[in-house]
Amino acid sequence: MESIEKSIRELLNKYCSNGAPLYAGISGGADSMALLTALHKIGAKVTALHVNFHLRGDESDQDQL
Repeated sequence: MESIEKSIRELLNKYCSNGAPLYAGISGGADSMALLTALHKIGAKVTALHVNFHLRGDESDQDQL
């Protein structure tokens, strides 16, 4: 089975220009943190941008703070 890091690396190679800025919308939820961790593991130079979707009530607001 393919690792998530390998899949992400392949997608970045296919769709992102080498050297172009990489931005990730991060809400603070488990899936966002998993994505950010995977990007870090593969050595991607990424800027995380917080997005509050207000899906987890006060917890979403605390992530924003």
